[in-house]
Formats: sequence, structure tokens, C-alpha cells
Amino acid sequence: MTKICLLLPLILCLNSNSWAQDWDIEKEFDGITIFTRLVDGAEIKELKIEFTLNMRLAPIVALINDSDQFNDWVYNSVEFKPLDSKGPGNGYYYGVVDFPWPMDDRDYVIETTTTQDPESKVVMVESKNASLEGNPAIGDYVRIPAHHNQWILTPVGENEVFVKYWLKSDPGGAIPKWLINLAIDKGATQTIKNMKTKLAACEPDMRLSYIEEK
Repeated sequence: MTKICLLLPLILCLNSNSWAQDWDIEKEFDGITIFTRLVDGAEIKELKIEFTLNMRLAPIVALINDSDQFNDWVYNSVEFKPLDSKGPGNGYYYGVVDFPWPMDDRDYVIETTTTQDPESKVVMVESKNASLEGNPAIGDYVRIPAHHNQWILTPVGENEVFVKYWLKSDPGGAIPKWLINLAIDKGATQTIKNMKTKLAACEPDMRLSYIEEK
């Protein structure tokens, strides 16, 4: 079962780098704002997306943590499976991402943790690169060398959640950095659109044993 821990201090200082105010707005549409920035001499931009969902917290967390539905809404994901589950939203996962020809597809191993502040009810789902013995890159896949993302879900009412998504990732291989930056928001934009479609069809009264709601 997911560990419920005191997250408020963590979120307030949560990588002051990740939520600093030096972001550039790339685009705004349908209540979604997409930001990018370069930090600490990095060549690949970080990405941040903010939007509001008019629904309860539990269905959102359930979708993010459902490995069976992952390929249905995450852009170009063609395989996603648990390797070592430690309870809902916690464990190691293996995934494959479809890249356009002539580039090789990518694969990755991540560790995901889901935590909730017991007072504010803010939920953070965080995924980072992981290295598990016995899970090298397979066949012609290029192993993604660096990946870190966070979903921060803040309830602002009984049926309203403010969502922040942050991503810092390097797909590896010989893709020029300028080309990565040029298309960095494409996958995320489609993922959020897909997410909204999936949530519109979900069970609105869903409850999760590991998530408390206001």
C-alpha cells in the first residue's frame, strides 16, 4: 500500500529549481498552459504544464497509476508494465516509446512513488530513472539515459483539482538537442488531451484506499 507521508515541506521546497519563476510560456489552449526553460547550462529544456480538472482527486490518481491504461493516453507509449510492484502507484516499471523513423525506439526503467500530504491532501506522483539488474536495453532500443517527472495534484474544491506536471528528460542517442527542444511540448500536449478524454469517461465516484479526499 502506498505510504502516506508528510509532504507539505517537501512540496514547498520541491526542487526550488523545478518551480522557480523563470519559465517561458510556450502556448496556452483550453485552459492548459505549457512552459519551458533551460536550467544550469543544460542543453535540453525542462517542461512544465498547468491546468485544472473539474473532478475529484481519486479518479485522476487512479488513471496516472494504472499501468494497464498507460498506453491508451501517454503519447507514443507502446509498452508499459510493472517489474516490481510495491503497492498502488509504487514500484518499478518498464516502458517502450515509439520514435518516428529513422530514429530507434526508446526503452526505459523507472521507479514511481505516490505520496500524499495528510492535511492538504496534495498528491505527488514522481517517476525517476532506475537501474535494475537484468533489465538492459533490449534489441534495437536505445535506453533513455535520464528521465524525471512529477505530477502534483492539488485539490482546490470537492470537485476541482489543480494539476502541475513537470518533466526533465533526455531521450539519448544522436538526436540534436535543438530538435528535441523544438518538439519538446508535442508529446506532452497530446498526452494531456488524451488524459482529459480518458477522465471524461471514468467512474466519477471512484474511491482509492490509499488516497484521502477533502
